[in-house]
Amino acid sequence: MPTVLSPDEVASIFPNMEGEYWLITALLYGCGLRIDEALSLRIKNIDLKSRNLLVFNGKGLKDQYTLNPGNFRENLERQIAQARSMHEPDLADGFGPTSVPASMHKKYGPIVCRHDLHRSSYSRQMRQAVLVSGAATRVSAHTFKHAFVYL
Repeated sequence: MPTVLSPDEVASIFPNMEGEYWLITALLYGCGLRIDEALSLRIKNIDLKSRNLLVFNGKGLKDQYTLNPGNFRENLERQIAQARSMHEPDLADGFGPTSVPASMHKKYGPIVCRHDLHRSSYSRQMRQAVLVSGAATRVSAHTFKHAFVYL
């Protein structure tokens, strides 16, 4: 049986997350994404107007759409603007256009790209937020996906 957070436990953890860590947690909880799906989201896969997210090569290497709640649209817009502000100078300096699937590496050779957040970095932040919140439940990134399913 999966561990499921109560709404009160979720509410106690969110205030202890900041910036991109808060946004990732919101994607896990609000959209039901897995951690790897959230970390590999690309700007082109986010449609703010229709509030859709395309999960590319999710579990089972399947593509799927999911809805994103409108209540964190501003945070998504801010993160997109920040990513673009870092990406444009990278392009000017001759770095690769973006993260690409392995098949692209085979076709075009090595591509230099920036990865801003690693799974272990998120896990550390999550553990710290849970400790500060005092939640008694054992919490991982996947726990938020289960909380989405049981909303």
